[in-house]
Amino acid sequence: MENKTPYQCFSEKFRLPLQKLPVTFFGKVVKITGKYIGKVAKIHKNFIGKVVMLRRNVEKELKEYYLNKGESILILTGARQVGKSYIIRETAKLHFKHYIEINLSDDFNGPKYFDGISSVEDFYLQISSLYGNNLGNVDDTIIFLDEIQTYPQLITLLKALKIDGRYRYIASGSLLGITLKSTFIPIGYIREVKLHPLSFKEFLAARGVALEVIDFLESCFKDKKQ
Repeated sequence: MENKTPYQCFSEKFRLPLQKLPVTFFGKVVKITGKYIGKVAKIHKNFIGKVVMLRRNVEKELKEYYLNKGESILILTGARQVGKSYIIRETAKLHFKHYIEINLSDDFNGPKYFDGISSVEDFYLQISSLYGNNLGNVDDTIIFLDEIQTYPQLITLLKALKIDGRYRYIASGSLLGITLKSTFIPIGYIREVKLHPLSFKEFLAARGVALEVIDFLESCFKDKKQ
């Protein structure tokens, strides 16, 4: 039997021109027709459907967090522009009637409402003055503290906010590891989850590619490795 590459195998099964197939898979760039193609692949228009909400592997963990109050506050970490804010925003709105998003980086570069706030009382006073009409209770309200590393004292304050139990919280941070080294961490009250850059598998799923197609392509690569 002819030893075919995964791309040839995939092309024949789904009747797609070889030069139109995605060339990036699981972070690897493969040489096709003598040219190296970059990270973002062009896929045949008959292969993909409409763009839908970007599905990420971390969604399952976020859903579990929303449904279970637990004892810690989740902080989604990762490099800039990997989709931390987007995935929290889109999933949290599905689970809570009242959703409040505070971009602390914008606040630092603007009005500085949260600069210097280090007590629960001051925090709630500021939240009430800005979002009073959109506040419910711990069962229906979540406050998203985006780019929390901008104000390290708020990381320390998370423990007190969790104990107070007035609302639910979730946070995101870039370069958070650097910030945490110089910040008091409330052990047991913070759970850090890392969001990695978009994998090609996630990209295909978000573009409406059927799971069968994705699994088949993955199996081609696994067979090739063996």
